[in-house]
Formats: sequence, structure tokens, C-alpha cells
Amino acid sequence: MMCPNGIGALLRSVREDAGRAREQQARLVEKAQGGRWFDPENLKRWETERRLPVAIWHEPIATACGLTAGDVRRAVATSREYRRHQGRERTDVNGRRFIGAAAAAAAAGISALLASRRPGKASTGV
Repeated sequence: MMCPNGIGALLRSVREDAGRAREQQARLVEKAQGGRWFDPENLKRWETERRLPVAIWHEPIATACGLTAGDVRRAVATSREYRRHQGRERTDVNGRRFIGAAAAAAAAGISALLASRRPGKASTGV
């Protein structure tokens, strides 16, 4: 579910009010960032709030949409807060910690298994 006052609603309303397709709006973002290629799918992810634009995109988005960078930052912050209240915000740090811990546990288990199967390591029970 999208935040009604968040970045997705803002980007979509600006684009639709200007009568532009997503691809046309993406070309404006591309131009605003100095002509470097910009994938229209990123704009779709931002409009649907499957992803939120990070800080390096705020200025190009603002320029392409006729907004201020502050407008974009506030809309992103509103979306982020909305996600937290909806229980959908997961920080990247927590995700990396979980993956790191799972990988360490798997590696430890594999190491123990391999060590137990090494020839000459079995007890001889004299």
C-alpha cells in the first residue's frame, strides 16, 4: 500500500498533471542527472513505492519534476514513516546481519561435518 502523501503519489501526480508517460518523465530525470542513462523501471518502482529513492536521486528528481530537493526529501521521509507504521520497513543493516549470521552458521555446520568425515580422525576404541 502506498502512502497517500508520500513520494509515489507526488511523483505520479506531477507526471500525470504534466501529461507525460513514465518513459518521458524518465528522460527528464536522465537529462537532470547530466544525460546518464536512467531506467524508466526505477521511476515505476518509486511511483509504486516498491522502492524509495535514495539521496543521490533527490536533486535530479526535483529538477525533472519542477520541485525542490526539500519537497522530495519530505515526501520520501513521509513514505518511510508510513512504511514503519505499516510494519513493512526493514533496514538494510538488519537484512545484512541476518544473511551474515545465516552464512556463518551454515559454514560452521559444513566445517564440522567435513571434520567428522576426515579419514584417520575416527576414534579407535581400544
